[in-house]
Formats: sequence, C-alpha cells, structure tokens
Amino acid sequence: AEQALQLQVQLGVACMQGTGYASYETKEALEHALVLADKVGETPLRAVALYALWTGTLVRAEHAAAHTRAQEVLGLAEKTGNTELVGVGNRLVGINRLATGRIEEADHYFNQALALLDPIENKDSASRIGQDAATATLVYVSWIAAVRARTRRSGHHAREAEKAALASDHLPSICYMRTHLMLVALTCGDETALERHTIALKPIAEEHNLEIWEGAANACDAILSASKGDALAIDRYYQADAKLTEINFRFCMPLLRISAGRRALALGLKDHAQRLATMAEELIQATGETFALSDLHMLQADLAKAYGDHDASESLLNTALDVARQQGAR
Repeated sequence: AEQALQLQVQLGVACMQGTGYASYETKEALEHALVLADKVGETPLRAVALYALWTGTLVRAEHAAAHTRAQEVLGLAEKTGNTELVGVGNRLVGINRLATGRIEEADHYFNQALALLDPIENKDSASRIGQDAATATLVYVSWIAAVRARTRRSGHHAREAEKAALASDHLPSICYMRTHLMLVALTCGDETALERHTIALKPIAEEHNLEIWEGAANACDAILSASKGDALAIDRYYQADAKLTEINFRFCMPLLRISAGRRALALGLKDHAQRLATMAEELIQATGETFALSDLHMLQADLAKAYGDHDASESLLNTALDVARQQGAR
C-alpha cells in the first residue's frame, strides 16, 4: 500500500507539471492519493498530497476548499511536531485569510510562519515541499505589509525573499518569488519593481513553458505598457487574461483586472475600464476573493467621476474606505 501511495503521489506531481496545478486530472490523482493514505495510516506522503491539493484549490480560487486543506496541513503538522510543516501550514492558512479579506488574521499567520523559519534547517526545503521555505514565507510577509501600507517592512521582506530565492538556485522558487513580488508591486503601485520582476520572469517562463508564470508575466507586461501610454496594451492584457482563465488560474485575477482597468481609464478608454471592473467584480462574487474589493470600489468611483456622476463617485469612495477598515487593510 505504501508503494502504491508513493506512485500515486508521483502521478499527482507529474500531472501538476504536465496538465497544470489547477487541472482536474491533477486533483483526481491527488484525491486518490489521500484515499490510499487513509489505508496506509501515518505517512509523510499525506502531507505532500494535502499540500499539492491545497495548491490546486488556491490556483482555482476555490477558497473554502483551500482553507479546509490548509487547516488539514496545519493540524497534521502540529500532530506530528514537524516544525517546518507547522510553518508551511501557518503560511497556507494565512494565504487563504488574505485572499478572503481577513487581513489581520492573515498577518498573524504569516508572522507565525516567519517565526518558525530556520534558515539553516530549511535550506533544503525546496526538495521537500517544492519551494524554498524562506522565499515562500517572505513574499507573503512582504505582501501583507504592502496591503497594510507598511512600505518599509514590505520592501525589506521583498529583498529578503529575492535573496533567499536566488540563493536556493531553485527555478520554481525563483519563479514563485518573481510572480508574487509582481503582485506586491501592483499592490504598492511600485512600477519600477513591477518592471524589474516582469522582465526577469518572462524569459524564464517562456523557455521552460511555465504557463502560469508566463501568463502572469504577460499580464503584468501589458499593464506596464499601458502605464507608458500604449493603448494597444489593453488588448494584450485581455489575451493574457484569457490564457490564464483557460488554464483555470483565478487566484489574484481580480487584482490584475483592476490594475489593467486603472491603466485603461488613465488612457481615456472608459469602456475598457468599465469592462475590466465588471470582470473583476464578477470574479470576486464568484470566488469570495475579496482582498482587492476596496481597490475595485476605488476604480468604480473613478469611473463614476469620469462619467460625470459625482454623487456615485463619492459614495463608492466611502464604500472603499469602509471595506478597507473592515478588512484591517491600509
């Protein structure tokens, strides 16, 4: 049974690399691995299967299911006393809290994960959990600081994340770092950092045919071009968005759509800005991924103002402030 479980986990990992993190073939293979793990009993492969399943639910923005998997990883880690896995479990729960707008809770879990991180003991973590533990933790500590407008803290941990990823010399960790720091840069409005990470990520993702990372890089590249006055970049953004949607990638898509919408509006493309705002709103409603909801209301306020409806604009700005306060954001 143990050998069958090991083979099934390997199949799940192969599916992740072949059909993608979010594919239903991957999900089916890993769920079968959990059935086998139940028959085996205590085994470290259970944590591997749970972690991989969590990754797929997150990428698909199935946040209720992802939270359940994250809690399972954390519970298993605490039961076995595996400090590294406890840190991972805290990070996973924190990511789900962040995605669903529970900013203060997310901050707590990320700080717990950071406190459990041992640079020496975790230096080979990529071979065990698929990503360098320092990188995976630090990018989210940086992101939550950005969400809470703690710019200096965010920048410090972003630099530490980049240092850890490059030191690991682990390609998936480097791509993970670049992609997440692009999202941090979008949150902060740091165009310089956004451009640097996009330029670094794009050729790597293209060379190794890493669809998620390539799609994210293409989306951010289009956003950057639109910021520089290229109106045709909005069409390129739609293409990148469609490609990500095709591979079931929905995590952080509202943030990308809102960012593209802001650039469209700055270019005077009100219809495109409205379309992108609507696309973001529909996805937020479908997934419950509300951490960018305040930013959406701000975009909608700017749109209302652009259309001459100043009362609606003021009301939407107040709504944006209320949401930010409720979530514990900036």
